[in-house]
Amino acid sequence: MRPRGYVDEADLRDWTRTVMVKPGRGRTVVHSAADAHGWYDLDVTVDGDDTFRRRLMGHIENGRASVSG
Repeated sequence: MRPRGYVDEADLRDWTRTVMVKPGRGRTVVHSAADAHGWYDLDVTVDGDDTFRRRLMGHIENGRASVSG
């Protein structure tokens, strides 16, 4: 899992996380969006399968005032 959009490419090595998931199982991964005012933009990939990529992006709505674009 790797953040996108709000970090410099040079910083991605420190932000990229490797999560192992066994076949048929699931994992919950918590990613803080606090530094990005509630916005997130993540890539989920699979080692060894260049065809798998999921990009998750959006804003965490919590009823509080927020910052946009």
